[in-house]
Amino acid sequence: MEDKMKTNIAKRRIIGAVLMLVAIAGLTIADASTASAQERNRYYQPNWQSDRDRDHGRYDRDDWRRDRERIDSIARENGNRDGFRQGQEDRFRHRRFDYDNSFKFRDALSGYRGEFGNRDFYRQAYREAFRRGYENGFRSGGARWPF
Repeated sequence: MEDKMKTNIAKRRIIGAVLMLVAIAGLTIADASTASAQERNRYYQPNWQSDRDRDHGRYDRDDWRRDRERIDSIARENGNRDGFRQGQEDRFRHRRFDYDNSFKFRDALSGYRGEFGNRDFYRQAYREAFRRGYENGFRSGGARWPF
């Protein structure tokens, strides 16, 4: 009887220790993913404030050009990715080649944020990249759906 109680106590302690390790591992992973998301968001946000700080409050033409290039790059990255996926999906589902019929192409605001400013500029860059991505995705032969 006493041996059985000692065994039960030992089992409980082991289970408790395992649960504690799992909880610590989960918290560590959650913390790392939060830090990763914050780092990722830093890339997608134009760095207007630091540009102004560097130039003592001035925001000149070079700053404007750099921000516009960043926004253009973000729009093209998002458009190409979305177009490629839509093209692959349409090919997989035996649909005809038609990027104009895609909601994301017509809306052209996927990934857009208010601090990017001019929506039309973002939409133009997004749509150009979406077209190219769609064509590449539709014509690619190796990928399977779903990804």
